[in-house]
Amino acid sequence: MEQPRNLKQQKGLIIAKEKSIKKVTEDTWRVQSQKNCTKYHTIKVTPDGAKCSCPNWKREKEKCKHILSLIHISEPTRRTPI
Repeated sequence: MEQPRNLKQQKGLIIAKEKSIKKVTEDTWRVQSQKNCTKYHTIKVTPDGAKCSCPNWKREKEKCKHILSLIHISEPTRRTPI
């Protein structure tokens, strides 16, 4: 696995190692918030890429730390791009 290059990637790796990431459906995941352990963000994987319910993704429309955490845990078995 590639080493994280920036802060967002580092946070994604921490979430992948320390937080709950659960598959809800074939294309939907719930990722535990890094700041609030009672909150979860929903990631929907589509043919166009992944979308997250977090404020950062809604604002920037780029891979957030939650999407990056999902990439970290699925890297060896991923068949479709996230």
